[in-house]
Amino acid sequence: MKHTPIVFRVALVGAVVMGALVSCTALQSARVPTQAVQEEAGTGLRWLAGLTAHSKAHEAALKASTRATFTAMASLGSLRRVIALALSFTACMVCAGAIFMRMSMRMKMARLVGTMAFATAFLRTLQGAYELIIAQRAAKAGIQVLVAADVPQASEGAELTVWMVSTFSIVWTLVVVGTFMLLGSYWRSPAVSQLLED
Repeated sequence: MKHTPIVFRVALVGAVVMGALVSCTALQSARVPTQAVQEEAGTGLRWLAGLTAHSKAHEAALKASTRATFTAMASLGSLRRVIALALSFTACMVCAGAIFMRMSMRMKMARLVGTMAFATAFLRTLQGAYELIIAQRAAKAGIQVLVAADVPQASEGAELTVWMVSTFSIVWTLVVVGTFMLLGSYWRSPAVSQLLED
């Protein structure tokens, strides 16, 4: 096996790790929540709400958020699931391609990994938009319950909560998409072509 630069090895590890992570999470998000899943989530929320001073109000808010999440996932329909499944496939191809790359060191495989990384970045952007919609609906549903129950500072923190949820969703999407864009650019770069052709 020829000596490979550190950047090449980091890109290999990044492709394997990020490909596997995104593929698994995308496959999980493609599932339609069943009644059993919703009941299990409700059990966990009752325990979590019990840790707060206004346990009844917070339990109701958490239930409303969970219900809004499941409702939003169902309302977005089959297109969301198609995107999630396609994302899982392309991310899996990035992971598998990087593993084969370590063994074969072929330029065709590098180009395949690069192309799949760009496709993953595009699909993850679409999924991120769906996740933002779901997160905003869930946050607003929970806040409405807290405000209706006259929980102190609920109304004052409503806009901040929605902003924080939206910001986290956007930032995480940018991190994942940016990583795959960098991976795609690297695997299709002249530096990799020269390395594999030598």
